[in-house]
Amino acid sequence: MGRMTRPWLRLYMVIANLRLGVWIPNPRRMDDFRTVGGRRGHRLLPRPDYLLREIFGRNHLDAPFLYVTDGGHYENLGLVELLRRKCATIWCIDASGDQIDTFGTIGGAFRTAGSELGVRFDIDPKAAMAPSGDRPATGKPWYVKSPYCGGDFTYGDGKKGRLIVVKAGVPANAPWSVRSYQSEHANFPCDPTLDQLFDGERFDAYRELGRYSVEQALTAFTPMGAKIWPPPPKS
Repeated sequence: MGRMTRPWLRLYMVIANLRLGVWIPNPRRMDDFRTVGGRRGHRLLPRPDYLLREIFGRNHLDAPFLYVTDGGHYENLGLVELLRRKCATIWCIDASGDQIDTFGTIGGAFRTAGSELGVRFDIDPKAAMAPSGDRPATGKPWYVKSPYCGGDFTYGDGKKGRLIVVKAGVPANAPWSVRSYQSEHANFPCDPTLDQLFDGERFDAYRELGRYSVEQALTAFTPMGAKIWPPPPKS
């Protein structure tokens, strides 16, 4: 599970067949698989000894097979990979499981980028986006300051870039339909990921909040942003 590995759990998860990933042929070794069926060719399925590799976490980049799992087990937003590619402007849509007043996922991405790539961030998503004050009594709305924020970052070589973060949260100036739905559904817009059965009303509330949040961010951080979103209809 990448950085989330729990060594003492590996044996039990393999025995129970609770796998979080799958063994696939290593893209670096594809020439070895062209002779499948020959005496020296590798089979397209890993040998039984890979079961032991899974139990003991014995995996390396040059093995014939790699154990591939969810990218969230390394960094859940994909932000670090964009920074690894030296992008100058990055839009990060945070659809993680954080609540509206927690920012652990984006914070973890910042720490990973800092330790592995030497990237420094001049941006504080919590200060710019979190709700003000303590959580109100049940049934009362708790609005975020903003569903987006932006700031600069600096690569290890001194080059600078711009990061815009958009995160699910209902601000006080959100469309009334979104605020009305939030007042009747305490978990919105942070419904647990285990609940995948969205009805039409809830789906529309998320769609409308997402549309509004991105429109506001585009207007704030893109020249003439209001004119490029929504995109013009095809002729």
